[in-house]
Amino acid sequence: MFLIFEHQQQRNFNPLHLLQKICTNLKAKATSNVKQSRIDNALDYFYLAWNVHTLEQTAIGLSIVMETLFAPHSNVEISHQVSFNVAKFSAETKMARQEIYKMVKRYYSIRSKIVHGDTISADEYNSIPDLFKFVSSILLKILSDKDLIILFNDNKLRRQYLDNLLFD
Repeated sequence: MFLIFEHQQQRNFNPLHLLQKICTNLKAKATSNVKQSRIDNALDYFYLAWNVHTLEQTAIGLSIVMETLFAPHSNVEISHQVSFNVAKFSAETKMARQEIYKMVKRYYSIRSKIVHGDTISADEYNSIPDLFKFVSSILLKILSDKDLIILFNDNKLRRQYLDNLLFD
């Protein structure tokens, strides 16, 4: 709830209105013909990231959320492409996009170390809650906008959107 309040304070929205909007959007999504959507998958892994016992597991779950929503349609340069797509989706200025791009790339490095059994530094370990907060803000943006839910649930629309990000 704090994340919702903090997110909406910045935009002068009522947090209860936001919750109502998200519930309405999720109800509409649940009654659609899509059986298992990208939104469902992202929410499942976000829930798992929230409910694990270690921050390392949280980091892995959050990377799956980002890949579910922003991965390209191939496995080539996935960390670069997810970082780029997340940055373009999340920020409006070039400087902000560059910062987000670097942050997401850094988290992919952390994720890689965790998955491959390397140790991560104290700074890397302590940065995982910031990733959680950031991914929460992305999910809030998507879930509070019915058009974005439709976009991310429809593979054709999502592919077109991600392709358009390259040339915007």
